Amino acid sequence: MLSKNESSFMAPNFVEKGIAVAAVNYTLRPDATLDEIVAETRRSISWLYQNGADYGCDPERIYIAGSSAGGHLAGMLASGGWQEDFSVPSDVIKGGMLGLAIARTIVRSHSGDITVANRDGGGAIFSICLPTEN
Repeated sequence: MLSKNESSFMAPNFVEKGIAVAAVNYTLRPDATLDEIVAETRRSISWLYQNGADYGCDPERIYIAGSSAGGHLAGMLASGGWQEDFSVPSDVIKGGMLGLAIARTIVRSHSGDITVANRDGGGAIFSICLPTEN
């Protein structure tokens, strides 16, 4: 399990370019349900939005990234419908890069559309960019 301590390896490269980085810990299964884990990550965005300026983060310029399970959680952050419950604006997430590991499904982005195709065997790791809607 990579905690925020191991996952913060990318921070120096971003910080050198003037970009603030927040690496987030979350509880793993079976110690929490998936709903609880998603809520933890959403609370982290709410905290960052409300307190990040004290740490050099512009709350109007929050982007997300994640890989593997973190990519799935970042996808849940990019989804709509949760923001009001966590006291953040609906456009709190400005965009992101997700690296997802999926056992039998591939998501392809084509002309802005996302389609799902089944694939026999193996897994896939890929990244998609999620800009906010205009």
